[in-house]
Amino acid sequence: MKKVFIGHRGVGKTELLKRHQSYFPNIQHFDLDQVITDGEKQSVSDLFTTHGEAYFRNLEKKYFNQIIENVSFVLSLGAGFNTDLIPADLEVVYVSRRTDTDGRLFLNRPRLNTELSPREEYHQRFGEREPKFRLKADWIYHLPEGVDSPDEIEKTIFQKNFKIKNVYWTLNNESELLLFPKCSKSIELRTDLFDLDTILRIIKKCPEDHFLVSIRNQCNENHDLFKYIKDVSQVELDSDIEFSQFLEAADIISTHSSDFELGFKQTQDIQRKHIKFCPIVTSFDELKKGYLWQREDPVQRSFLPRTDFLQNKKSLWRWYRQLQFSGQFNNQKINFIQSHTDMDDQPSLYEYLKSQNHDLKTFGAVLGNPIHHSRTPVEQGKNLDQKIYFVAVPLSESNFNQGFQFLKQLGLKCAAVTAPLKTVAAKNVHSNLSAVNSLVASMDQWISESTDDEGLKKLIETAEIDSQTKVAIWGGQGVLESIQKVIPHTVAYSSRDGTVKRGQPTDTSSPDIVIWAAPKHETTKWPPTDWQPTVIIDLNYTDDSLGLEYAGQQPKAVYKSGLVMFQAQAKKQADFWKKYLDNK
Repeated sequence: MKKVFIGHRGVGKTELLKRHQSYFPNIQHFDLDQVITDGEKQSVSDLFTTHGEAYFRNLEKKYFNQIIENVSFVLSLGAGFNTDLIPADLEVVYVSRRTDTDGRLFLNRPRLNTELSPREEYHQRFGEREPKFRLKADWIYHLPEGVDSPDEIEKTIFQKNFKIKNVYWTLNNESELLLFPKCSKSIELRTDLFDLDTILRIIKKCPEDHFLVSIRNQCNENHDLFKYIKDVSQVELDSDIEFSQFLEAADIISTHSSDFELGFKQTQDIQRKHIKFCPIVTSFDELKKGYLWQREDPVQRSFLPRTDFLQNKKSLWRWYRQLQFSGQFNNQKINFIQSHTDMDDQPSLYEYLKSQNHDLKTFGAVLGNPIHHSRTPVEQGKNLDQKIYFVAVPLSESNFNQGFQFLKQLGLKCAAVTAPLKTVAAKNVHSNLSAVNSLVASMDQWISESTDDEGLKKLIETAEIDSQTKVAIWGGQGVLESIQKVIPHTVAYSSRDGTVKRGQPTDTSSPDIVIWAAPKHETTKWPPTDWQPTVIIDLNYTDDSLGLEYAGQQPKAVYKSGLVMFQAQAKKQADFWKKYLDNK
């Protein structure tokens, strides 16, 4: 084994390396930054500060060349490493998370361009590095949010000891056939990724595999490929409806209309063929219409909703596609998982494999927007001993009612509710509480609970606070009541204009502690410049939190992440659900 991990700053390559070593204990594992630190007797930050980036890059090259002389190894590389230096005989794994595009902020890593803000610097480097990572990678590992300890599904992925059934893996290059020779029997070959000669060669090379040849551009209809397809039972031809010259030969006809109603009308015109309906879906009404259409004839119809990424940065419907992998939903011919093409609507390999451990008659969901950063699907999987499959569903206040009703129809059993949906969720289920973060179905009703107080208490306990400690809350209208239950003497400020919203400052000096409860929003302002808190308690746990950015502006302050709060309230949440899940 000769393997290297590449990926953006803060994605988790070092921690993955540690877990990977537990999966392959007899192979040497190296973190290049740590090797350099040990060899030079200086931290990476000090090397950057003392000698500059160019000097450090030369050190990277020197130690990298030493490591790859080993017969077998796994090596994690820094985000700035020159990927052109990686020899072709090494297996290159691009470690990616869906939060990569959000940006990440760091309190303990060297700055590369101090003329930019930390956030601007990350995005600049991201734009430069992303195409290089994709070009160099043999395959992409889509790392879920929250996997931070040895994980059985992750282990099967890296040991390549898994099977993909009833779904298609879109092949990006021929080398993937060698990397995963036993894992997938259903492979999509797209004519916009391979020329026809290559497609024909791949099919002949793998006679035991099932291929879906998808026509996505104009190509030579008289090519031998189409005759070959007719003679090989495990090869099917999928043609977009726009390519009329291929429709007679096609086994599957697809429509990818950006207009849902136009695409729906096109499906009515297709006869005696399998129909793959892949429209852009903009509402739950359209999603439900597509769902019911597919259920009318599950043998001859597949429904794969797509997101309009010109309007939405992240997928709206990946959760729906996840539910199609197992149980009552596993009833359509065509499904896909993410591969090198990295379609955000497609579930990851990890999400697919996890679904195979469940009979999806019911499922759990975390509700919010944005929600792609949520650790809940992984965290609650652990808390509930994998008894229920969790998905992350983007919902806003305006479409909560509509979305929640459809989720219940699909089999939603329990839900974690994030801000700002806690109040509307309480009203929806007629709760006695004004705001809830936990819902569970019991008999013909929904039971609600809020575990935020438990989480806040655990987080605030990490700071030494007494009646004399001056505590300011920046933002967080929805959690003020809960915070003041724990710390009655707090003073709450609007994050939009800095005015006092609750409490009364005893004097005008800087607070000792700032509790950051403001959202990442264009209307959010920074606290007064003369504030110099000694502790910043962030109710968020994301790597791009404004609370983390504010801590970067306060070098003397101790930063406390909201991860402690999340884990405590999630544990309490799981205990609440278990009472009903165990008695279902």
